[in-house]
Amino acid sequence: MTILTDLLYNIALLVTLTYTYGLLKPHLAQFSWRWQNILTGVIFGVSAIIAMTRQNTIVPGIILDGRFSILAIAALFGGGFPGIIATAMMSAYRLALGGAGAPLGVAGAMTVFAISLLLRTYLARHNRPVTAPWLLVLGLLVGIQTMFWLSFSPIQVRVEVLREAAIPVLFVFPASVVILGLLIRHQDHQLRLADELRQSEQRYREEHNLLRALIDSSPDFIYVKDTHGRYIVNNLAHARSANSTPSAMIGKTASDVFDPPLPQQFLDDDRTVIVTGKSLLNIEQTQVNADGTPFITLANKIPLIDAEDRVIGLIGISRDITERKKLERQTLELSAERLRITLLQKFISDVAHDFKTPLTIINTSIYLLGKATDPEQQRIHLEKLEAQAARLAQMFDDFLTMHNLDTNAIPLVTESFDFNQLVSLAVEESRPLAQRKSHSLTYTSNVQLPPLTGDPFALRHAINDLLHNAINFTPDGGTVIVRTTRQDQFAVLEVRDSGIGISPDDLPHIFERLYRADIARSTRDGGTGLGLSIAKKVADAHGGSITVESSVDNGSTFRMLLPFDKSLDT
Repeated sequence: MTILTDLLYNIALLVTLTYTYGLLKPHLAQFSWRWQNILTGVIFGVSAIIAMTRQNTIVPGIILDGRFSILAIAALFGGGFPGIIATAMMSAYRLALGGAGAPLGVAGAMTVFAISLLLRTYLARHNRPVTAPWLLVLGLLVGIQTMFWLSFSPIQVRVEVLREAAIPVLFVFPASVVILGLLIRHQDHQLRLADELRQSEQRYREEHNLLRALIDSSPDFIYVKDTHGRYIVNNLAHARSANSTPSAMIGKTASDVFDPPLPQQFLDDDRTVIVTGKSLLNIEQTQVNADGTPFITLANKIPLIDAEDRVIGLIGISRDITERKKLERQTLELSAERLRITLLQKFISDVAHDFKTPLTIINTSIYLLGKATDPEQQRIHLEKLEAQAARLAQMFDDFLTMHNLDTNAIPLVTESFDFNQLVSLAVEESRPLAQRKSHSLTYTSNVQLPPLTGDPFALRHAINDLLHNAINFTPDGGTVIVRTTRQDQFAVLEVRDSGIGISPDDLPHIFERLYRADIARSTRDGGTGLGLSIAKKVADAHGGSITVESSVDNGSTFRMLLPFDKSLDT
């Protein structure tokens, strides 16, 4: 019973040593692999020697202790190199103790080491874990090999040794191996978990630092808010826009860091994202820097969803697009300027051609007038001079009218007038032009219109431009029909011709100033490309509009709508 008690005490001592090993093992990681194996073997060897200090003497020279259990664990969990070191240390100490059992103890140590290493190899090769049943098998083998070597005790004490050692060895050794093995396995598992946790924390810190560096290096404003609008993440650019720091903004709302009216605008957008769970993309917002400088941002807000598909906040990314907007504006201005230059160049070319034609006719007529002696010939040349002078006057009049409308150099007058009468006067003024081209020009009005308020002179000029356009671009012998009617609160002038029509490509541009279509605005009739532009600008100034319907070879219909009860918009 004494031997059993001592062995149990020995097991308790080994458990304490095993816990001590568990405390020391994490510190071994700072050494190289070779030194880790050496130190592990030393620790197991010292533990075995400490276990041997509590000697359980069966007969003089033959002792029992827990060294075989610790040696079995050393080879099974530590491997060959630590097992060899522990076996060597334990064997040396046992030989130093001396006695008849010393050789048997060394032989037993080597046997335990071999059995444990073979089991370790088998489990590793078959990818099996160390479990309690395998530990029990190892413990039984340790006990059986101990009894085997004890059978070589001196003949005079052999029976006594086997009788005294049988029950403690076959019971305590398996139990101690299982207990120590499970304890070591548990400690290894805890160490692995702790190591994995440290590695996870390290990866988290590295990823956090990397993410922090990435978002702080970005010029975009990046932030994360909870459902209450409180900032939980901010990057450096966003914090600077609020004259703050990323850490100082944590837990604050937009109202705490931005001046009105921005917080309310942010709050409305945030509420939309959180309530609907849908993103707001490419929202242009005007903000103010910490120094009071306004700037434009392109904002995107995306709902932050948790694992249960609930909205727990939002992610915001805003980009300062002030320079881009400025560049876009400059690009548009440059394009407009290029277009203006192109139109001006074309205008100059057209005007030069238009002026050259009547001037050539005038020069020729003056020359022929000087040579002619026949009164009839002189009359013909004088009529040509008068016609071309009138044409030049009309061209100058168009240029001056467009200039006055653009600059409001001569404000439009406001007076009440009869629109039907105004149209009738314009038709009669255009009738000589229609007769020269053998056109049928008719005007009808079947409705009495209320008086209009506006500038009758400017409107008559616009009506004449519409009539001249219809007459000039209708082949000889065509028809031009003019009529007035009422459409709700608008007086309507309709000018319909049987002319050459306007192509679909040219139709969207005919009211652009200086625009000449190859067909619809041929320069052969001496137009300046301003007539329809003037007409539209006058209609717009009176709160009205002009529309057109046309197709090639099917004539055109222009409609001018003017309101009865709207004052001039000059």
